Formats: sequence, structure tokens, C-alpha cells
Amino acid sequence: MSAVLNTAARSTANESATSIEPLTVNAFSAALAQNSLAACATSIANELVNRHCEQAVIGVRQGHSIRPVAWSGTVEIKQRSALVKQVAAAMDEAADQYATLQYPGTNDQTANAGVPRIAVAHARLSTTGSYGSLVTIPLIVSAEQRQAVGAITLLRTQNHRWRAQELADLEQAATFIAPLLELKQRSHESLWQRTTREFKERLRALREPGHTGSKIAALSVVAGLVALAAIPVTINASAEARLEGVVQRGVAAPLDSFVKEVFVHPGDAVNEGQLLLTLADQDLQDQQRQLESELARHRSEHAEAFALQDRVKMVIAQARADEAEAALSLVNQQIDRTRITAPFAGIVIEGDLQQRIGAPIKRGETLLKLSPTTGYRIVLYVEDSDIDAIHTGLRGELAVSAMPLAALNIEIERITPLASYQDGRNVYEVQARLLSSVPGLRPGLEGIAKLPIRNESLLAAGTRKVFSWLRFKLWALGF
Repeated sequence: MSAVLNTAARSTANESATSIEPLTVNAFSAALAQNSLAACATSIANELVNRHCEQAVIGVRQGHSIRPVAWSGTVEIKQRSALVKQVAAAMDEAADQYATLQYPGTNDQTANAGVPRIAVAHARLSTTGSYGSLVTIPLIVSAEQRQAVGAITLLRTQNHRWRAQELADLEQAATFIAPLLELKQRSHESLWQRTTREFKERLRALREPGHTGSKIAALSVVAGLVALAAIPVTINASAEARLEGVVQRGVAAPLDSFVKEVFVHPGDAVNEGQLLLTLADQDLQDQQRQLESELARHRSEHAEAFALQDRVKMVIAQARADEAEAALSLVNQQIDRTRITAPFAGIVIEGDLQQRIGAPIKRGETLLKLSPTTGYRIVLYVEDSDIDAIHTGLRGELAVSAMPLAALNIEIERITPLASYQDGRNVYEVQARLLSSVPGLRPGLEGIAKLPIRNESLLAAGTRKVFSWLRFKLWALGF
């Protein structure tokens, strides 16, 4: 690694004649054509070697230290090389002092700097690599930036010190090279590295003088978080709710028939005994007339046998008359059942039969569903994430969509121990009762119930679901 690329040292006259502008143009044109950071830095190092020294090393900041990424003449560097570690130490030495360091140093350099410079790492590098002269220039993007993004170390095998004008040209070139290397380095950062870097830059800006707006914003955020963590609130579990009657009775079809007429619709209030619908009874009436005719004939036969004192015919006619009478009574009952009436006063909550007039129905089929207008129960659908905090006796409030401004007090009565899947989520059915009532309530109304389950700060309330979801996902992944 310590072998030089050029065996003959360039003359000082030729070095002083070098202009900064061709160096900058050539270096940038070569560097911009490269994709990777190492290739970009190597092209710049090769350009510097051609004009100023036998070997050039370019390093960039990685964490708290500067690490060489390019050595003139090669793209890859063996990071475990002792020489590379000495170069990295020299770069850190110049970057920490925020100044260009030259070794061997001169009295003029120390006097112009105004403060003594430490060059211990440079002296060690000179001894390790057998270099006669070396200089390290920190790469500073802007004057406000208090940390170098990297450094350039130039090495000469012979003791030819850099002239003041040449150092000035190199420092000027460094002002152009630093932003380019920083952009190349940032373009290859991961999302985590980019986020970490920006966060550190914000923290560093808060510690430095100025940045009044950023400091005020940071203080506002901190004050807001403290306030959110200190203000207690009551956390409510929201659940969809449905109002049902305490009693719900279905009106079933008494026989196989057809819907003839319908007199009510869902939502209609009905009285006890009110006619709800009628079924087709034409076939039953035909049977009724036929049975009435048979009954009259058998009674006539019984009267004739009685007149002739024929006991056998009398018994047979009487039996047949009783049979016809029983069949007629059954048909009459079936005809009466074709007129379906309300068993109690209430509201029709289910069963729109207007579209089924003339359609066949089966015996036992539910046609209508009624509910009384007094006595309600509330069915709540509580998410499984909140069910642990729900218990019998817990009181809350209910607002139905038809009357959003009327808050109804409710109390939990029963928790169903089985979950069901509704609308993409697992819910438990919880029953509650009304503690207060308002006029206008009807079975079938829907709304939202709120149940107080815990007291905690606003900050905890706002982040609880996020952390619960994250904890569950991490557990599912095996962490």
C-alpha cells in the first residue's frame, strides 16, 4: 500500500503553476460520470495525484469517524490494513480541529492559524508509510456545519512541502468536492440511515446558537407532549347498537296457501286483534260447501231411518253425519285462520308482504314479526379488543341515529361468551337495558353506544391502539 505511483517527484515550479479551475472541471466531469461513492471518490483522487502528489486518499464520515473510501489507483480499500487505519486517524485529527494540517508543519502555518495545531497522527502516518510530506484537508459543506463530511489526505514520498498558493487552491477545490461526495453518500443511504441523519441534524441545530424558529417548534412539541401525558381523560368503548323489543313474536302461516291481501307494512302500529293479512280460502270454501251438503244428506238419511225404525241405518247415518260435521268444523277453523290478526298491540318490525301477494306460502313460514311498544332491550356489538373491560352493571350512554341529541342511559345485563364475525371484525353480542326513555323510540332503531372502560392520559389514549397492533404483529413474527 505504501508503494508510490510515481517514482520521481514533481518540481515545485510545475506544482505552483497548476491552476485550480482545470482541476475542478476535470475532477467534476470524471466524478459525475460515476454511480457509486467509491468510484466517484477514486476518480477525484486520481485527478489530485496527477497534479499534486504521488498518492491521494479520500474519506467520508461514517458515524463518528472518517473512513477512507477511495485510494488513488484503486477503487477498493482493505479496511483492515494498518496504513489505512493511520490515514483514517490523520483524517479524524484534521476534521476534529476543523483545519488543514500539513506535516512536517512550518512556523508560518502555526502563526497564520493563530493557534497551535496537533499533528500526532500525521507524524505517526509519516513514520509508518515512509512519507516525506503529507497534508489533510477537511471537507466542509458550509460554514455553519460544525462537522466535516470527510477529508482528503495527499501524500508525497519526498519532503516537498506545499506552497501557500497550492494549499489555497486545494482548499478551494475541497469546497467543490465536499457537496458532491455528500450527495453521492446520501443517494446510497437506506431509509433508516436517512432518518437517523436528519434527526441528528435537527438535534445539533437545537444545540447551536440561532435557529430560533426550530427551538420554539421543538419546545412547543415537548410542551404539547407533556400536556398530553398529564391531562387525564375517560376512554370510552364505542359499539354499534340496535334497539329491540323485550318480546318479539313471529306471525307464522297456519296452513299451506297463497297471500290474498296485506293490510300492514313494517313500521305500522297495530292494535290487538287488528286484521293483518288474509290468505286465499277458495278451496276451503269449496270443501265447506261440499261437507255441508254431505252433512245434510246424512242427517236426512238418519231421519228416514228413524221413521222406519231401522236401527242399523240410523247408527250408520249418525256416524257419517258426525264425521262430516267434524270435517266441516276443521274446515271452518281453517277458514277462520286465513284471517291473521295481531296477537297484541305493538309495531310490525319485519315482513313486507306487498310484493308476495298471490305467492304460495308454506305452513309454519314466518310472515310478520311484531314487537310491543313497551319494554326495550339494547343489543351491543363490542369489538374483541374492548370486551375484557366490559362487565355486567357497567353503565353508559346510547345515541340512536334517529334522535342523535337524546342520550339514553343504559346498563349492561349480559355478555354473550361467543364471538361472531361482522363487517370484517370480531364482535361480541352484549345485552343492555334502558335506564331512561324518550318518546318516539321504536324497535329496530340503530345507533352508537359509549361505555367508559378506563381513565388514562390523552397521550396513552392516542397511542394505545398503535402499540397494541405493533405488539401483536411482533408477537406473530416470533419476537
